[in-house]
Amino acid sequence: MSSQLKRKVKTVLGKNRWNKVSYTYLSQVVVLLDIDSSYIFFKKAFQSFKNHPSNDTFTLQALGYLGVNFLMCCYYYDAPKEYYQTAIEAVHSLPIEPAIGIEKLLTNYFEALVNHDKTRKARIVQDLKETGYYSIIRDIDNQEKGC
Repeated sequence: MSSQLKRKVKTVLGKNRWNKVSYTYLSQVVVLLDIDSSYIFFKKAFQSFKNHPSNDTFTLQALGYLGVNFLMCCYYYDAPKEYYQTAIEAVHSLPIEPAIGIEKLLTNYFEALVNHDKTRKARIVQDLKETGYYSIIRDIDNQEKGC
């Protein structure tokens, strides 16, 4: 991503006008930012949601996508465990909503990965395979990279 585009993204997100549109925007661009900037915006987005909660399905979906995409960034950028923990706790704090079930399951996968819980991870992988969602984490699961 060019430095000019990064500045534009940071300017848009830096306005702190958090809603389902900005959550969705961040969920998509989080993969383009450096991990530290992504972490800062991730925390701001979830803090805003905590301060102004919503049970709107689209808002919850955007936050679920944001959580999973950020966790994937954590993995690929070898982020500190604190970054993972923040994201895992944030997604777990979202209300129960069928529309974000897969995001919560993927978050459980990353939690098992970070905690080196091979039994739980294997069970989640099996569930993802049986439900057809394994392709989302196939690349991560096939690597022998530690967290």
